[in-house]
Amino acid sequence: MIGEEVYLDRDALAHAARIVGSSEDHLMLAPSDEVYIKFKDDAAAPASGKELTVFLRQHKRELAGRAGKFRIYSYPANSPGEVVRVLGALRVLTYDPKRHIARALVSEAFDPIERGFEVADVPHRLAAVPPKKNAQSAKMRIVAATRALSTLGSGQLVFLDKGSKHGVQVGNRLQVVRQGDSWRQNLTFREDLSGAERPDPAPLPTTAYPPEDVAELRVLYVRPESATCLITSTTVELNPGEHVEMRAGY
Repeated sequence: MIGEEVYLDRDALAHAARIVGSSEDHLMLAPSDEVYIKFKDDAAAPASGKELTVFLRQHKRELAGRAGKFRIYSYPANSPGEVVRVLGALRVLTYDPKRHIARALVSEAFDPIERGFEVADVPHRLAAVPPKKNAQSAKMRIVAATRALSTLGSGQLVFLDKGSKHGVQVGNRLQVVRQGDSWRQNLTFREDLSGAERPDPAPLPTTAYPPEDVAELRVLYVRPESATCLITSTTVELNPGEHVEMRAGY
């Protein structure tokens, strides 16, 4: 995951630590350099040897599926989370509980690491996991992804707005479900201007159509209120906002 974008939920962002200094006499920090990390006063003390992830928040704009529509990653205060870029990893050496400062060693870096970058207790690498039977049912949504809109396919990562608090476990297989008439949903103008000779004057509402499974996801990592998933198969290109179902016994 080094150099990739990942999704951090609100709790992970709220408890993120920060690189506040270094014993090294240079600006750009690289593997084997030592850094000082300042933790929030209420944060759990990191154990010696603990691996932490260095990340950088980003605010990007993407062109959505409909012409003229932009998605801006501005993330208001009530946002459930944020897409961030993983820059490297640190290994904790010691922790001073009075100052809430840890000494750590840069163990991996995709780009130079600088003072001021944030640090979170999330994995910087995700391993393949075997499938696991779902213990319960739940509904959720894809809230973010590591790729631009309308280009999500097999082998890419997506992030959900539900996690371990909702029964989601590593290895669970989830279904992406769509409902409705895709052509009508993607129209950017009135149907009678589309060239159709017989436009339907009263098209059915989306909920009147049968739901269809269009993709399957496998959960790689969970937090209390979010999950990271791999798209294992899909018949369509996916977007953030898609409906996802976890079905008990599957």
